[in-house]
Amino acid sequence: MKFEMAGQHYNYLGGFNDKQPGTKVTIEFEAEQLQDILEEFTMFLRGCGFTINGTLDVIPDEEYYAATIRTDNSMD
Repeated sequence: MKFEMAGQHYNYLGGFNDKQPGTKVTIEFEAEQLQDILEEFTMFLRGCGFTINGTLDVIPDEEYYAATIRTDNSMD
């Protein structure tokens, strides 16, 4: 499969509507495995200026919601 991701940042100087050209990051890649797609997406986010101190992953719904419920209940 072929993927293309684009992120564009405007520099807002002065008022909200005063958009100045900023940075545009575009990445194109081909991947068949989910892990490869996640790695490319991580690199895209870093190229857009985000700091990622970990690994993007897919968490099964059961694990995600179980962790959320435990966290919510522990706040009582």
